[in-house]
Amino acid sequence: MTAPDKKWRTLIVERLRDRNRSESSNYNELIQCNNRLFDTNIQLSAENLRLVVENEKIRSSSSKGSGDSSLDNAKIQNLEKKLLIQQEELTELHKRKGEHSQQIIDLNKRVQELLKVIVDKDSSLAEQKILNNKLKAEVQMLTTSIQELKNLNTCLRDEHTALQLAFVANEDKLRKAQDDNRVLVEKIGQIQKQMAEKMNDENESFIRRMSERMRRELEDAARDGSRRSNSPVIQDRGSIGEILSHRGLDPVYLDVLPSGVQMKFDCHDGEVNAVRWNPIEQIVATGGADRKVKLWDVSKVINDFG
Repeated sequence: MTAPDKKWRTLIVERLRDRNRSESSNYNELIQCNNRLFDTNIQLSAENLRLVVENEKIRSSSSKGSGDSSLDNAKIQNLEKKLLIQQEELTELHKRKGEHSQQIIDLNKRVQELLKVIVDKDSSLAEQKILNNKLKAEVQMLTTSIQELKNLNTCLRDEHTALQLAFVANEDKLRKAQDDNRVLVEKIGQIQKQMAEKMNDENESFIRRMSERMRRELEDAARDGSRRSNSPVIQDRGSIGEILSHRGLDPVYLDVLPSGVQMKFDCHDGEVNAVRWNPIEQIVATGGADRKVKLWDVSKVINDFG
């Protein structure tokens, strides 16, 4: 027999003993009193029968002789008195027996009611035990869920801390990169400024050299014209460029103000702050609010518009 079977059997025996104890302990005194009354009733019945027999014997003996009649009458009266007392006691015992029987009936009804209440209590207790087990299971499940949520919260906090540290490091890197970029932009601006100044100086020097060269060529051409006697006379006076071209000299470049807009295009994101033309080629350099210097080939645009 296994341990659970022993425990189950022991529990049943203990419950049976408790039931017998609770049901019989309240009625032991009544049952014992009833048994005593029943024994007394039997004794009184036997005594009554004996007295009846003696009374009959006395009556039969009194009919045989009258000598002892006075003595027999006294005995008879005494016996009748005892019989009367015994009958009264028997009546009282019957009365008490009826009362005890009624008490036993009432107590049995009360026991049945209590047993019904106990059954209801046991049923309610079983339901409460089932509900308690369900609640314990729910509590265990909720405890497990809370522990999992705590672990997840700890993991998320660790990840948040790591991301915060990475963010701070990246923010430092970004700040450093922005500082480096600002320094580089300043350097590039200085270099572009120096390059623009250098380009302007070169352009101005080139223009001065070209102007000096053109002046010398014009002076040489004028002296050659005065010495040549057989040179053809130009009837139609054209432009200086045509005359120089006719004489095999380079054309003269003059500065003129434009009379209208020949083309229009967007150079920069924002305003245009500076424009510089290249005197050699049809290239223009522009600088704008976006801090950029751009070179444009105007000849292509002019050909497209022409």
